[in-house]
Amino acid sequence: MYKAILSKLKKAQSNVTIGVNRYPFLATILLLIFANLLMLIVAACLAMSLDRESYTNFFFTLVQVAEWLVIPGAALIPKNLVIRALSVIVFMIGLVMFSGVIIAMTTTKVRSFMLTKAEATGRLKLNYHYIILNYNDKVPALLMDMMHNDVDDTVLILSNKNKQFLDKIIKHQTKQRIQRPTSKVNLIVRSGNPHSVAELADICLSQCKAVLIVHDQRDIEKDSVDLDVLQLLLTVSSQEMSKESHIVVETQSFKMRQVMYDMQNAIPSLMCKKISSYSYDKLLGQFLATSILRPNLTSVLYDLLSFVDFSIYDSDRAQPLEDYLVKFTDSVPIYSANGKTFAIAQSQKALFSQRSNLLKIDRRLVPIAYICNQEIVYYILGDNNKYQFMMQSIKKTNPKAICRSYKYEELNKFVKDLHEPKRRTAVVLSDMQSDDNVILALIELNKHFGLNPPFEIVAEIKDPNKQINIEQFNVNSVIVSNKVVSFYALQNMVKKEASWFYETLLDHKNGEFNIWSEKAMYIFDFLESQLIFDSYAEFIHAVFFGSQKRMMPIGISGQQGNTFFCFGLDQKREFVLKPSDSLIYIHYS
Repeated sequence: MYKAILSKLKKAQSNVTIGVNRYPFLATILLLIFANLLMLIVAACLAMSLDRESYTNFFFTLVQVAEWLVIPGAALIPKNLVIRALSVIVFMIGLVMFSGVIIAMTTTKVRSFMLTKAEATGRLKLNYHYIILNYNDKVPALLMDMMHNDVDDTVLILSNKNKQFLDKIIKHQTKQRIQRPTSKVNLIVRSGNPHSVAELADICLSQCKAVLIVHDQRDIEKDSVDLDVLQLLLTVSSQEMSKESHIVVETQSFKMRQVMYDMQNAIPSLMCKKISSYSYDKLLGQFLATSILRPNLTSVLYDLLSFVDFSIYDSDRAQPLEDYLVKFTDSVPIYSANGKTFAIAQSQKALFSQRSNLLKIDRRLVPIAYICNQEIVYYILGDNNKYQFMMQSIKKTNPKAICRSYKYEELNKFVKDLHEPKRRTAVVLSDMQSDDNVILALIELNKHFGLNPPFEIVAEIKDPNKQINIEQFNVNSVIVSNKVVSFYALQNMVKKEASWFYETLLDHKNGEFNIWSEKAMYIFDFLESQLIFDSYAEFIHAVFFGSQKRMMPIGISGQQGNTFFCFGLDQKREFVLKPSDSLIYIHYS
């Protein structure tokens, strides 16, 4: 019997311990109520023993003592000085033990709630938002460019980095933006484990618009970084997601991207998801090649990839380019495939601006050449992961190109060879760690050739903050690799078909279409000093149909910068094309 009672007591003690640890706030409240009730009972007993005439009934006395505790001034009502002293003691003990503790606990709870919301912890209530998993130095540039999208968006970043640290970096980067933002980005930064299924559920993965998986910024091997991204993709794809949402994956190596494609055709959880991926080594190699072959295309590609003023949008209906040209007035079609038509416009809404009547223009401007490849020597200083893709793209685009490569230890030979009297371009690549070698190389070139060298200079850097320093050396083209990757990541995150489109656009000799720029004097036969058109539409139609639908002009590059034909095509204006202007166009094979 004794052992049974002892066992039940121990079990009860265990249950109490578990309850206190699971519900500490509730346990504390119950303990305070019990302590105050015990204090009231003791005080009632003392009052009955000290003043037997006034306090004869226990329950009446208990109510009176409780009034001392809860009713202001009740402690001063008793005329008996001893009872009044007792009532003041009860009031003070109750004030400290109950009211004070309750206030302190409530304050702690409120503070905890505020910290939870500030840290974005706990279950969030979000929908139709963008999620970025992991963090690297390209994310701030992505967020800045997102401020120029035509809609307000919510972006949540989940990484293992400290939230205050990320907030400080992102705030510092966004303060340095030059262009005024046209839309608002509601940013939520959350510290946690992106591989945790519970964390993904807390950030409403199932309700998001898109997920961008970037490689974590850590000093580890490339294959390890890509393997981490691949594991994260498997975790995300195993969760329930909206049919409208898609996943964008960033990989460093092109090999890992191929592995990812193979997995999509083999693993069921990946087969039922909309997944696009990009290797930024290949992407930057193609971007570098295009910028090296035509340095003025660098700013054009920046403009097309960003959302500042305009971008490339897609409509859900594929139609021939010639039909699109005669119907729409605020956008220029670039390509039609996969059930979509891609066009350059100021916003997605501009794609729907149609003419009341079909446009008909009889004027034709027949080109004498489409792409002019000339023999040129490229002196390339430096080596990095993008080098092989850059060289492949250069050779495919211009078979006449001659490339000579130098390591940074051969800087003196690089400078010496540039004295050769040939048509040449100097290319300076950033290494994997910093941009210091680029600056040192430009200083050496400036020392030997001055600020106006007899050749073009193309420089690649990683840090966007150093671009203004590089431009002071009168460099013809500056490629900021982190900016390019962030632009491309944003395009993929916001537009489902962006990955395929931009890869095709930058892949010269792909058999479909690519972007190019050439002096107008090399493309058209100028019988006069300049060509004059009444509108953008007249010029676009004249070139497109005059070239047998092989060229689609999208802008010109002149002394005033780049001008794109993305709005008011029918507006009456005197559009003048000079021989020295560079025509920006899409070339169709």
